[in-house]
Amino acid sequence: MKYNIDNNVNNALFERISAVNNIINSFDAGDPPDSFKLGYCADTVKQTKQVCYAMIGAGLLVTVRSMPRSASARSVGIVLGMASFIMAIIYLVYSAKMSSVVFAEINGDKLTVKGRTYDSSDISEISGGALNNLKVMSFGKKVLNINKSCEGCGDLVRWAKKNNIPINDGNTGDAQSIKKRNSTLAAVITVMCIVIAFVIVFLKRM
Repeated sequence: MKYNIDNNVNNALFERISAVNNIINSFDAGDPPDSFKLGYCADTVKQTKQVCYAMIGAGLLVTVRSMPRSASARSVGIVLGMASFIMAIIYLVYSAKMSSVVFAEINGDKLTVKGRTYDSSDISEISGGALNNLKVMSFGKKVLNINKSCEGCGDLVRWAKKNNIPINDGNTGDAQSIKKRNSTLAAVITVMCIVIAFVIVFLKRM
């Protein structure tokens, strides 16, 4: 059941990213609202909480499994377990505040980020970034870095199109291609972690 919940949240995020890509690729994206804010979407908040619960479970598992072993193994298990608990608590506290986080706000042709207001003519382009992010640039200076899954990102693209701001993003696939690319990245990271773990174990036995 837990896997289905996680999968549903991930799919919802992929669909949000795909929807923004469709707006980027559209010749008639429509007009944005006169004013709107950019912040975390509800699915991102859910995903963050799920990561916290997974970290707590992993910490408990490592701690319990290390107990019957040697003193050094118990010490390592306790340290790793405590690290997982601390990180989980930090993320849980942050996840409670995520809904109120505002990355940027747009009113008419003005973009406000961290208290500084930019006119639409100050924005030279919006370019694609890593991990499905968009970078709002002001003539070589990065003004804002925001994920396509964020609330208001589609309206940001509409705002840019309305104000004739170029959008240069080569990563505008559909939900399936996004999911496939993310799965490949996750697989590569997992393999790297396994290799590093084997190297550490090998070095300890030398």
